[in-house]
Amino acid sequence: MERDATTYAVSRQTGEKVYNKLDCGDINKYEGRGDNSVTYLSRKDWDGTYPTPAKITITDKMKNDLAISFVSPKAATADKPMPTYGKFVSGAKDGKPDVENGDLVVFDFIDAPLNEYDENWSEEWEAKWNQLLDQMTWYEQANICANAYHQLVGATSIALPASRQENGPVGITKRSESNWQIPNQDVKDWTYIAYPNAPVLASTFNTEIVEQVGQHMSEDMLYLGYNGIYGPGGNIHRTPFGGRNWEYYSEDAVLSGIIGAAQCKGIESKGCLAYVKHFAFNDSETNRHHCGIWSNEQASREIYLRAFEIIFTDGEASATMNSFTRVGTTWNGMSKELQTDILRKEWGWDGINITDWIESDVMSKPDAIFAGTNSFDGNGKPETYFKGWDNDADFAWKLRESAKIIIYNVARTHTFNGISRNSIVINVTPWWQATLYAFIGVFTFLTVAAGAMLTLSIVFKQKFAEIDAKREAAKAGASSGGGEADASETTAESVEAGESESASADGETGKTE
Repeated sequence: MERDATTYAVSRQTGEKVYNKLDCGDINKYEGRGDNSVTYLSRKDWDGTYPTPAKITITDKMKNDLAISFVSPKAATADKPMPTYGKFVSGAKDGKPDVENGDLVVFDFIDAPLNEYDENWSEEWEAKWNQLLDQMTWYEQANICANAYHQLVGATSIALPASRQENGPVGITKRSESNWQIPNQDVKDWTYIAYPNAPVLASTFNTEIVEQVGQHMSEDMLYLGYNGIYGPGGNIHRTPFGGRNWEYYSEDAVLSGIIGAAQCKGIESKGCLAYVKHFAFNDSETNRHHCGIWSNEQASREIYLRAFEIIFTDGEASATMNSFTRVGTTWNGMSKELQTDILRKEWGWDGINITDWIESDVMSKPDAIFAGTNSFDGNGKPETYFKGWDNDADFAWKLRESAKIIIYNVARTHTFNGISRNSIVINVTPWWQATLYAFIGVFTFLTVAAGAMLTLSIVFKQKFAEIDAKREAAKAGASSGGGEADASETTAESVEAGESESASADGETGKTE
């Protein structure tokens, strides 16, 4: 059979050239592998290549590549200027858009294309996007990306409402007694519904039924006020013992992709975001935190990424959650090859990419933004997550791109039901959040005060101990030293007495010596 080197040479979605992009995760091709290597299972020699336990010895290159961060902030220059911030066509100075005098709001972008991969993209849309993003402040764009724990925050400058997302994947997981956390405050006494899990859905081999399940989940979310769910899952049943197997469809990548695409179509049918997780290589719950996954390009694309590709391209899921695991030595969220080169450039995906929780000691936020991650599933703030990066032009442009992606996708959700072009968005701190901040402030003060008192107590205790020790030493010295003085005095008195006697004797001769 003649080899076909053209059919799949470019992406059918974008025309991007397809080539090996994951050699960094293949131990046989990783440039810092040292003497490490493995034999991959081959149909040509099944018995001779059947897998045996592999042992990898860490090299100096691996140690260096396991570093938390590889970038550092650089000041903007004339050649690399910062983006424009806070510029309103209307001339508004209060940070609020004036649509009557030329300013734009997110409502104007409900049907807008995102980039050049969309057939409706034009120079006019590019100019509109630039105008909208120019209205925002650096902090607003950074806050949208940083502060994304079960939420996507709003922005006053572009009239972007805040929205809420919740855990899945078998349905919204908030309990009825947690009404104060439900976005739709009018909902009372509701019952949480757990729909059939992923393996059960895959076992039906029925995309119509699975899509209907997704529609029902979307209806629940619409009713409760959530516009996104962290699910479904697109990973593989690599073994029957995977701790998250109930979240993933099957051991077959194509079946997983087809069923997952159907469910995502249903979830998104009523204006909700399906956060397909965990992208990628998350097939073990044990030690999944930053476990290094080694896999060759063929296995990665045919098995571990194939389901995601089908879900993102055919199912058009609008969001994903990346994983704790690593591509070789690089954390998934920091892998440009995975999060940008394959996910966006090859597959033409335009959704929101959020982290799986956040661990500051391993996950570098700036590195992740540069790699293609958009938001962080943690209670972060720009001044902590992006400290020192507020004058770095390269980072600012990437941050702007991430904010644009988030805005684009939120604009297509039911968050904009009832919103008009003249609606304004005002930042409001809910009573419970203000109360929480007050408690945090009080307990912080008490903790600091208690720490100060403890420190003073220890210091004073040491001082008093030193004083007591000196007193005891003085007493001991006084007791011992006083006895010697008495003896000396006695001796002196005896000598004086003897001398008197001698003098008296000498006195008899009239001579004293």
